[in-house]
Amino acid sequence: MKPGFAIQTFKGNVFDPKTIYIDTIDIKDIAHALSNLCRYAGHCRDFYSVAEHSVLTYKIAQELWPHDLEAQWAALLHDATEAYVGDVPTPLKVLLPKFYDIEDSLAELIAKEFKIKQNKTVHKRVKTVDLMALATEAPNLFDDVSHWHQLKGIETFKHLLASVDREGVFKPRSSGDAESLFLYHFNALKRRMENEKRDI
Repeated sequence: MKPGFAIQTFKGNVFDPKTIYIDTIDIKDIAHALSNLCRYAGHCRDFYSVAEHSVLTYKIAQELWPHDLEAQWAALLHDATEAYVGDVPTPLKVLLPKFYDIEDSLAELIAKEFKIKQNKTVHKRVKTVDLMALATEAPNLFDDVSHWHQLKGIETFKHLLASVDREGVFKPRSSGDAESLFLYHFNALKRRMENEKRDI
């Protein structure tokens, strides 16, 4: 493989976006990369990682559907592809149809590796909590999101944000803390699913 035509991961694995080849899909690669990726193309008030967003999405799913472990699992890992292709903002992504093809193929590999259910119910629930996470975090990361029409009427879960000070200001986690938190919830939920004899 020619130098510069593949991506080396934190753990030394190789991802080739042309062939959608990965040496090994390692959760430590995913957690590390997501914890270093800032949401909103870096335009939020403070650094806010994709890893922390993923944990928030998972916690909302856990609160809404406490017995649906498959939806919680899928919610926690819903942005795992971004560990390999980055967090491309949706307004830009829609202009890059080939990017969707790469991301979809990568998502299939990740779903197979972590046995993420891909039925309609899980898909719908993940879409729901992802939007709820957006509605929860965005007002706490930008001065004004009143023009974000997709957030109108969406339920929020500010009590699930990592840290809110006495004045009600959200303080996002550092990348290191977000990485540790992501891995903690991944391992805890994995054990729970194994104990309940889920296919994971």
